[in-house]
Amino acid sequence: MSHLSGKAKHICAGIVPAADNYVIIWQTLQDKYKDNRALATTYLNQLFALKNINGPSAINLENLVDKYAATIAALKQLNIDNLSDFIFVYMGLELVDSDTEKCFETTVRSQTDMPKYDDFFKFLREQVKILYRTSTSSQTRGSSMAPHPNPGSRPSSSRALTVPPRVLVSTQQTQGRTRPCKLCNNTAHTHLYACKPFANLSAADKFKFVKDNRYCVNCLSNQHTSFYCNSNTSCRKCNARHHTLLHFGNESFAAQSCTATVAVNEEHDTSEILSSLELEEESSSDQVRDGYLVGEGNLEVSYCSLSSTKCDSSSTTQVLATAKVYATGRDGRDVIVRCLLDPGSQKHYITTKCCSKLQLKVESNSPVTVKGIDGSSQIVKGAANISFRSRFNNTKFNIQALVLNRITSNLPTCNINTRFLENLRSIPMADDGWGMPGEIDLLIGVSLFAEMLRPGKIIGEPGSPDALETVLGYIILGDAPAVIQAQAPAVVAFHAISTSEVETLVKKMWELDEIDPKHIFSADDKYAKKIIARLSRVLLPDATK
Repeated sequence: MSHLSGKAKHICAGIVPAADNYVIIWQTLQDKYKDNRALATTYLNQLFALKNINGPSAINLENLVDKYAATIAALKQLNIDNLSDFIFVYMGLELVDSDTEKCFETTVRSQTDMPKYDDFFKFLREQVKILYRTSTSSQTRGSSMAPHPNPGSRPSSSRALTVPPRVLVSTQQTQGRTRPCKLCNNTAHTHLYACKPFANLSAADKFKFVKDNRYCVNCLSNQHTSFYCNSNTSCRKCNARHHTLLHFGNESFAAQSCTATVAVNEEHDTSEILSSLELEEESSSDQVRDGYLVGEGNLEVSYCSLSSTKCDSSSTTQVLATAKVYATGRDGRDVIVRCLLDPGSQKHYITTKCCSKLQLKVESNSPVTVKGIDGSSQIVKGAANISFRSRFNNTKFNIQALVLNRITSNLPTCNINTRFLENLRSIPMADDGWGMPGEIDLLIGVSLFAEMLRPGKIIGEPGSPDALETVLGYIILGDAPAVIQAQAPAVVAFHAISTSEVETLVKKMWELDEIDPKHIFSADDKYAKKIIARLSRVLLPDATK
């Protein structure tokens, strides 16, 4: 009894630990804990939960063999009479719903007897009949309890019970009534661009208010959402599907003079004034009289003068196809690697940093010259074999990649505004971080690019990227709305980062043909040099001839 603890000791607490009671104690413990079926189910769960190994790795294979053999040995130790029957029943219970599984468990009361496949199959057949009978009876009861148009009349035939139920929907159309504005509580306008308090908000606060109150993002209407919007217009700055007033990019407007009065001479941002002057198509009921634009909410804009020396409205960038894959390291572990799919490259490339992270062996071979844009070239003296697979399936690839210190700069070159790209949110992305700049570890060339393509394609609207289906997921490429910072634009062309050969050759030429510097002698040095020359002529007359 001293070896028992917890619940095992608790269930035997009332039994005197005498020699005559040992059989009773042992039987009590067996009744409580000996459940061969539960143990066998646990072992099968462990067996089917073993993961596949990626690549020929001694460590991973050894771990798999140890777990596999230990589970099989433990399963055999239970001495199940018909193991195949138990496995069939186990697989069947994994496929049925929880209610059906509970019903079957009520038929198996013994902990020692294993359920037979024939009994399980017979139960399923009977359960199908039970479900058919119970579903029919419930429909009959539901039909008989339904109210009749005339309480005094009853159906004369049972056929009336089989009439499918009908749902009557009453709709009422209200004309001339509009929802009040949730910001100013005014019913005179139905679009937020005519709301004075809305015009005073920042672009970010405007967007938050529109989303929180379920206004239309395209036309700023409170009568419908963007899904039911019939407007074909888009943002005049980034061409995305949203109203221009909701655009909060970092465009710069350097205007020499700009004077405008909104309602009670309130100052507004130049971009918002331009957006107010160029209203969307749905505001066609507005009128322009004597230089004033009068809308539904008595919004008056007095335009005096506007002269601009610079208007940079470019807020789009180009997205290259990137993907994240599982690369297998030398120790067999999987590491997420970000790669660039480049059909303009003849070879595959990998960075030295990625090789170190995966502990790949870099083989030195004959020098290879990599040529890029404008004839720039770089000599690569190493190559590495890498194995990677998709994050969504077990498709594997084994390639040999040339090793470079760096493939390209961070891609994309700036953050992408993915807020309004609704068509790309429900697809499996090859790179879930495609909208944020990040390092490129691997470049996949044209030989593998075509093999990865699949027929799926999603064409974006003007100014929006497209999505192509691959075995790695959907890759995003093309024009995309960007969050541009106030800096010079950066252009990335494939993987060309190299040192010019002409500069290297010229540098070596100057190093070889460099003239020795002129030595400067003092007066004493010059006097000593003359004495040595005279002595040489006297002592060694033959040497001076």
